[in-house]
Amino acid sequence: PIRLWLHRTRGPWMYVSMVVTGNSKIYNVEEVLVSGTFGEVARCCIEGQDKVVALKVMSRQYENKFLNEVQTLQLLNKLTNFKHSFIKLNDSFTYRGFLYQEFELLDQTLFDYLKKRGDTLKVAELRAIAQQILVALSALKQLGITHTDLKLDNIMLVNHEEQPIKVKLIDFGFACETETLKEKGILHNLAYRAPEITLGLPRDEAIDTWSLGCLLSVLFLDCFVFPEENEYDNLRIIMKLLGQPDKKQLDEGTLVSNYFRKVKNGSECSWRFKTLKQYEKKKGAVSRRAHATYDDLTTLDDLFFSQNTNNSTENEDIEAFLDLVKKMLTVDPANRILPDDALKHPFITTENVQPLPSDGESEISECPGPSQVPGVQTDLDRSLPMRNCIWVIFHQTYLQTHLP
Repeated sequence: PIRLWLHRTRGPWMYVSMVVTGNSKIYNVEEVLVSGTFGEVARCCIEGQDKVVALKVMSRQYENKFLNEVQTLQLLNKLTNFKHSFIKLNDSFTYRGFLYQEFELLDQTLFDYLKKRGDTLKVAELRAIAQQILVALSALKQLGITHTDLKLDNIMLVNHEEQPIKVKLIDFGFACETETLKEKGILHNLAYRAPEITLGLPRDEAIDTWSLGCLLSVLFLDCFVFPEENEYDNLRIIMKLLGQPDKKQLDEGTLVSNYFRKVKNGSECSWRFKTLKQYEKKKGAVSRRAHATYDDLTTLDDLFFSQNTNNSTENEDIEAFLDLVKKMLTVDPANRILPDDALKHPFITTENVQPLPSDGESEISECPGPSQVPGVQTDLDRSLPMRNCIWVIFHQTYLQTHLP
């Protein structure tokens, strides 16, 4: 019975007191931290070294993802100026038919932190996180790499007690050379997905910037800006709040006809977004609809300023934050703000810096720093709990239907 795990194609692959051997090191499993679709992560002590690390295991069916992450992190970890931006990969090996990666042990993902915290982040915290991830995205852009899976689960706190706002970017299993993005299929969790992906438009590293805009909004609002229930409603609300892609963009999309229909205007043609009935006629019935209160929104300002504070400095910070988010969420990726330009944005460079929480020293260095578990995707997409959401219009409706 002890060796049944050797014959499984899916987890659990690790258990407490299990011993793993690789590259002349012996790992004693102390606790399984995460179990997911692609593997498991455990906290392990290396025998004879008095060193605690995170050990990630995957089956051979995910060997391409495994090798991709190893090769990408080996490159990134050599960047002296950006060593604090990405999770550190210490080693990789195979053991009894399974694939293992040894990572530095970090703290917790931003998703878990937000869930445990039970409240949204302060503007000063948002600034620190945004600055660190933008530095990471800038480094990736310089190397011609796109992460493709930027979300709360893939950013980790290093040590939230000693360095409360220090984060690192993790999980590079789906990272790729930017020039090969056109060869990839649908990427991203829908809540973080740039519209050019859904529409089959040309794409580049700007998809990561869009995801960061969505991610920062979640940290501020404690809820998703764009619905994650289905692609139709996701695009519909994106266009309602931010505008429709122009004709030139839509003409290039391979999936545009799923959501738009061509309409003749004299000698010219234009694209018109389909009604739900027209969409379902081609794609089938939508099983889960976005909540009706999304339709009460007209601009992003409706979300960010549903509750103004009496602090003029804080309101100025929120305005600067919203301006940066809007630039990250520009529908046309060619006009979306670049990481280097975002680092020069007034929200990042402002002198109106509010003090960070006092439960530890915030050590923001030249680059960001991640947390504990190196990117294991869970079996089911998780919706963020709508605790203390500042959307006043959602208070009586959305919250009642989304609270766990």
